[in-house]
Amino acid sequence: TALPILGMSSPEVFTPKCLWGQKSGFVYLSVQLCDVESSSIAVEWKEKGVRFRAFGVGSRGKKSYGFDVDLYDSISEKECGYEVKGREVCLKIKKVAEKKWPSFVAGGTGTPAWLGVNFDLIQVDDDSDNEETKQRKEFDSLLKNGSIEIKEAAENMKKLLINGYLFTYNSLQWIVYTLIFIIAVYQCTQHGFVVGLTKIYNSTSTLMNLGQGCAFLEVVHPMLGLVKTGILTTVVQVIARNGLLFLLINPFPPLHSHWTTGMLFLAWALAEFFRYPYYALACWKKRISLITWLRYSAWIVLYPMGFCLEGYLGFASTPYLVESGLYALALPNPFNISFDLSLFTQFYPVFVAMGAVKMYTYMWHQRKKQLKKTKKE
Repeated sequence: TALPILGMSSPEVFTPKCLWGQKSGFVYLSVQLCDVESSSIAVEWKEKGVRFRAFGVGSRGKKSYGFDVDLYDSISEKECGYEVKGREVCLKIKKVAEKKWPSFVAGGTGTPAWLGVNFDLIQVDDDSDNEETKQRKEFDSLLKNGSIEIKEAAENMKKLLINGYLFTYNSLQWIVYTLIFIIAVYQCTQHGFVVGLTKIYNSTSTLMNLGQGCAFLEVVHPMLGLVKTGILTTVVQVIARNGLLFLLINPFPPLHSHWTTGMLFLAWALAEFFRYPYYALACWKKRISLITWLRYSAWIVLYPMGFCLEGYLGFASTPYLVESGLYALALPNPFNISFDLSLFTQFYPVFVAMGAVKMYTYMWHQRKKQLKKTKKE
């Protein structure tokens, strides 16, 4: 019995689903059959056609499948072959002419329902694309553009969240230090300058501890890449301030009512009063000339005052450390080492002076750079 023409079927032999494509002088036909018995495969190559028959599992179940089809153009019968793969039988058909075939079957009037296109084996001409190729290119372009847009949207959202967080942080810190400054001024006006200084710690210590505690986040921000700034300078400044506040001032009540502690709180509050608005505006790339000038000029007076007060208070805590034994580790002990922070605080003014020189140099360089930008704008 003759095999049916491709696209038709008989009770004995059914037409299999197929995918075709072409590349590098060959036409490929993937016959969608699995569990094919090799002994059942029969392929007959013709000058412009191919006859196929095999027994395997296809769309109709495990049956005999086959076709006899006229091809679009001539083929080299001796260079054709086939290969049985897991779920297909792949026919490799050698063209006589290297030109592109617009269709697999003779006539080229369209693609039959049983025959699909293998997009991995599409040959593209330099001057024209077939409709299927154009559609695929358009689809790939849409996917690529959509992926780029999603990525850009994600980056913009990330920047917005980071800037929003930094703006909120700097704004809240500014509020904290503004309150400290207002309370300090109130105490000095109500009780006189010197007596008011002795009352500043007790009325602002909670706010100062909050502000300086949150300042540890300024060490974390550059580590996480949230801000672009030198981490070493930030670490030194935060640790120096917080070490003095939490380790040397807070534990000893006699220092709370000392006028130098009140003056130090006032100097810190003023310095941060000018610093945090500058950074809050910088989150949105905004610059106000006056705020920039104050941020990079007020420190010229406030930093020396703060350094002197810090050095004095660190040294002044020494007798209280010795008397209380706080932060001291005497021998014998399981670690077989001794430590006494009071030995360090005796030379606290020296260490502060060394740090002050570096900080002053760094800030002077930053002042020249930032004010130069302001003039250009």
